[in-house]
Amino acid sequence: MKITILLLSLLLVGMLGKAQQNMFTIEGGWVLADLEEVNTGMNGWRIAGLYEFNPYEGKVTHGISFGYVNMKTEVTSGQSTTEYVLGNFPIYYAPGLLLGEDNFKFQLKGALGWQFSNLHRYGSVFESKSNSGGLTLGAGAGGLYLIQPTVFFNFGYEFLWMNNSYYLDQYMHSIKLGLGFKF
Repeated sequence: MKITILLLSLLLVGMLGKAQQNMFTIEGGWVLADLEEVNTGMNGWRIAGLYEFNPYEGKVTHGISFGYVNMKTEVTSGQSTTEYVLGNFPIYYAPGLLLGEDNFKFQLKGALGWQFSNLHRYGSVFESKSNSGGLTLGAGAGGLYLIQPTVFFNFGYEFLWMNNSYYLDQYMHSIKLGLGFKF
């Protein structure tokens, strides 16, 4: 009897594991944001990894995103020019909704997590650095296009609200492209 229960338990756990679809995407793209400290626009690049799982291959996905954002701008005031370089590490839970069939699926996403930022200011006679962290909230839309049963292209738009204590309390816009794998 114990062996039968053990075998049925292993079979049930195996079926649940098979019913879950895992996806990993490597994304990169262009970002645009406003630096609140000097009220000017910044732009740069972003790279991220996104792990998602899709229970029972349904419409709802759950994911974790982690990455790095680099933006910069120059501000001229009178005779002096100051360069601002912002590095940001967002880590967040990314729930999603997949709509569509076959090779193309439309995707809606959310974002809830934390981010760590560092800001470097370079001027002709000074240099300063500051670090901060804060809440990240956001949403996005995009799509998945299957090029093979286990490989897909990912593309989309995402905006994040990032709350830092001193210099960055604003929206960041991202346009992303990626390559993903199902397993």
